[in-house]
Amino acid sequence: MKAAGSVRVRVQGLSLEKLLARALEDGIALRNVERESPRAMLLNVRARDYPALQALCGRVGWRMDPVAESASCRAWRMLRRRAMLSAALAVFLLGVWAVNLWVWRVDVRADRATAAAVRTLLEAQSIGVGTRKATVPIESLREELARTLTEAVWVDVRVQGVSLVVECAPARLPVPGEYGGAAQDIVAARDGVVAQLLVYAGTPKVRIGEAVRRGQVLVAGEERTSGGEVKPVAAHAQVMARVWYEGRAVLPAYEERSEPTGRETLVCTLQTPWGGVSWPERPAYAVFDREVTRQPVVGAFLPVTLMQERYVEVRVTRTARDAAALRAEAGAAAEQIALENAPFDAQIVDKWVDYSMIEDEKICAAAVLEAVESIGVAQGADVAAAPEMEDSPIGR
Repeated sequence: MKAAGSVRVRVQGLSLEKLLARALEDGIALRNVERESPRAMLLNVRARDYPALQALCGRVGWRMDPVAESASCRAWRMLRRRAMLSAALAVFLLGVWAVNLWVWRVDVRADRATAAAVRTLLEAQSIGVGTRKATVPIESLREELARTLTEAVWVDVRVQGVSLVVECAPARLPVPGEYGGAAQDIVAARDGVVAQLLVYAGTPKVRIGEAVRRGQVLVAGEERTSGGEVKPVAAHAQVMARVWYEGRAVLPAYEERSEPTGRETLVCTLQTPWGGVSWPERPAYAVFDREVTRQPVVGAFLPVTLMQERYVEVRVTRTARDAAALRAEAGAAAEQIALENAPFDAQIVDKWVDYSMIEDEKICAAAVLEAVESIGVAQGADVAAAPEMEDSPIGR
């Protein structure tokens, strides 16, 4: 077997230009040739051509030293030194390839009755653990299961790794004890407009497109029998509705800046445990910046401190902010607040922002996000925990 990879070498000597021509005559491929100095050259040579290039340099009198090896070349040398490791690696890879040719696990994802029917059908066709994956008729098996299993509305057959997965979705979801067992209604957890209504048990009391309020009964816990009687059931349904989340942000319409007028006063105060004395008097500046420093006069044993207050008079100017930039900043802040009010799994479908001025001093942005989420909960759940907009758009 020929060596793999390449070697980076440095060739030193005179008339190195002849190296390329002589290597080409001997069938030695050289790559990434770089001139390091007038008497040195860096180049890449394939590991299998390394002995030939070394012999060529020896005949001419050039000095050749290896600089670096590629990862494949190092791996090849390691495997040649460790023949047992190479053989074990080859056997392992061959075993992994061979194991993946067969099915070693059958995973049926369905209810108990449907799973039993699926396993019976697989046994009738001699499909199970030990069957070659290439011989499993995926399409025909999927069609036969869909035709045989009348209680399933969806059947999928696939091979995942070494597992044969058969997944079935029942035509009607059962109403086990975890859904309440006894008679129970489904009510709205918050205001919204019904967008999707899937009833598995119970009688629907609303229609798609109807606006509902928090606490309103969506699906009643009752069903009518074939004899016309009404029997209580534990209602179970999925109710998706369009809901709204709001965020408000208020920003000042003016930007205030303070500039020193050049007037400043330094007020010193000598503070003792028995009182203090200040000099000179504090200035009567209308607007000022104040800087305070304190330092002990004697030391820690005598608590006497000199406090210096520097008053710098400033002039405050107001500049109106750019209207477009102000609206964009307020709108983005309001939208971020609205997103924080919405749950992480809410599907946002629309949004809008309204702007208004407050006494020409501030701009108020109100962002409303329209989302689609599930609002149906069992009666008696903590409906009040769901957030509600102060000004709901329902009925506008």
